[in-house]
Amino acid sequence: MFDDGCAEPRLRLRVDGVVCEAGGRVNEDHWGQTTCAAWVLDGATSLTDPPLLTGASDAEWFVAALSSALSRRLGAVPDDLRATLADVLTDVRGRFSAEARALPEASKPYEQPSASMALAVLRGRTVEIATIGDVRAVLRRSNGSVSSVGESNVHVGERQTIAELSRLLASGMSHREASQRLRPAILRHRATMNVDGGYWVLSTAFDVVDTISIRVVDADSIASIVLLSDGLYRLVDVFGRFAESEIAAIAAAGGLGGLYALLREIESADPECRTFPRVKPFDDATGVVVKVDEVGHR
Repeated sequence: MFDDGCAEPRLRLRVDGVVCEAGGRVNEDHWGQTTCAAWVLDGATSLTDPPLLTGASDAEWFVAALSSALSRRLGAVPDDLRATLADVLTDVRGRFSAEARALPEASKPYEQPSASMALAVLRGRTVEIATIGDVRAVLRRSNGSVSSVGESNVHVGERQTIAELSRLLASGMSHREASQRLRPAILRHRATMNVDGGYWVLSTAFDVVDTISIRVVDADSIASIVLLSDGLYRLVDVFGRFAESEIAAIAAAGGLGGLYALLREIESADPECRTFPRVKPFDDATGVVVKVDEVGHR
């Protein structure tokens, strides 16, 4: 059941800038929008060989399926966002069951597709911001204040993996050699997915809708909401080029293209990841700038 809040709203949710680029052969980020919503999804690279699904990768299949379901379910303002997200996940799990090859007997739940999400939905004079995982929603208020919406423990395990990578690189290994030795550390981290004390993400294997953080914000107080996948957020937490408030302000002022160019420049200057240790020398990078304004305003 939907209301008609998106048909002719006094306020509108508007996407004011987008960058969504692959770091390698396949882009496992995805973004989308409807008349009342916008989102960014970041798929976790699969650890399963062979893949469970046909297509470019399991992660790419998952974020594309999620984005398609979000487009269908958020064509109008939902009565209950959490219930609608539960329907989205049910839709995608149904597709996965129909399209995936038979799972090996010894397969682990964390080997199934998973992804992080940040989503903004306009409802009348409020915006609901839903987050899970490490896609950032950076809220810029009209009064100049800046804050992140949602929390994730995903970086706890990632820091341990990076520490191991740094040790291997310091021993003289190439990044390629070190990456091959990292699989046990990555598996240990993935095993903490969607369990108490671990981190929470969308997945075909888990019912996680109750762990999605949803924050309701007065729409009139919003200057912009900047949705950032962790690949673009590297400019803050890996490369240290900007504070969160700075990258959000630059993005909102039309600077996503410049931020992306700078990201690739820094990555290219450190291909062996010795200055800035990271598992992926180049990561998928997505940023979406969302603004709320009066209908008819340009």
